[in-house]
Amino acid sequence: MANREAIALVVSELATNAVQHARTSFVLRLELVDESLRIEVFDDGDGTPEMLDPRPDTPRGRGLLIVNKMADEWGVEPASDGNGKHVWARFALRGGPSTRYR
Repeated sequence: MANREAIALVVSELATNAVQHARTSFVLRLELVDESLRIEVFDDGDGTPEMLDPRPDTPRGRGLLIVNKMADEWGVEPASDGNGKHVWARFALRGGPSTRYR
């Protein structure tokens, strides 16, 4: 079940990845779909984000591992105009958003 802290952490990780790796401006969209929250970060950067397997002493490279652990699903889709990508994560809101977030 999604909680506010997990959602905030995933938003932070996806936005940070756009700033650090895409090095472009980005757009954040949060959308309620059925009983889930979809988080999307759109950027114009090249490349496709990949989960890494950093060594314990490596100071970076754990962002998508965190997203993978916290979100129910996540993925990357190319932008419809061919420039950039959408990195998204989905959280199930069991019980519906009206009962969970007041």
